[in-house]
Amino acid sequence: YNTLHHTAGLMELADEAEDVPETPPIKYVRSPSAERSRYRDVEMWRERIVSFYQTWNPSKVLEVDEILAAHRGAEAEVYAAMVEKYVPKDKGGFSSSRRKHRPPLS
Repeated sequence: YNTLHHTAGLMELADEAEDVPETPPIKYVRSPSAERSRYRDVEMWRERIVSFYQTWNPSKVLEVDEILAAHRGAEAEVYAAMVEKYVPKDKGGFSSSRRKHRPPLS
């Protein structure tokens, strides 16, 4: 702690701070059940995306695993972007502005 303090009380606090050992970083580990849940979520999105591409762009079906790997954790956003890109608005697609203010599902 190399900062100089002008007040004697602060200087004492600074000296004490040097003696405090550093706390090791906390490692967060996902529980096995969380990992299984994540796997099920990814599999659900994979099935949904494969089915979507089979309908709208069959040539992309072989790229689904690469797409999911590149966008891990953002599968829902990938699917929404696909709908926006491929599905005509009059067939259930949506524009960016509609997606931001989507009404709740009933």
